Amino acid sequence: MSQRFKEFIETLDYRVDFFPVNQNKTLFLMKPVQIIKYSAYQLEKYCEKCHQYLHQVAPRADFYHETGKVLQNGIFFTSTAFGSGIEKWPIIVLGVETAKVIGEAVKKFKFRGADISPKKVGVKNK
Repeated sequence: MSQRFKEFIETLDYRVDFFPVNQNKTLFLMKPVQIIKYSAYQLEKYCEKCHQYLHQVAPRADFYHETGKVLQNGIFFTSTAFGSGIEKWPIIVLGVETAKVIGEAVKKFKFRGADISPKKVGVKNK
């Protein structure tokens, strides 16, 4: 993410760490501190050496199945990573109200590259 987007996220006062990914410290990786419980619907090719699946896709919001509550505010990381091979990475999840605030800022300040896609919990997203 850009320096401008990082500075905007910092104004929201959520528990998020930022790590520079270039020498100029103008691009950052965002890592939410709060973790919510997720698992995957599809797990393929279990590895006996690393005890992980090579492919882990179709996120399942376990926190919702346990609490029955939709997240309203906050920026979260999923407890498990999704994707394939070494490219697996946790998903950043936004609370409903937080997503609205960030979505409006993306339009207002013309932040590029932000994908705030709504997903329904409790059902498989296709």
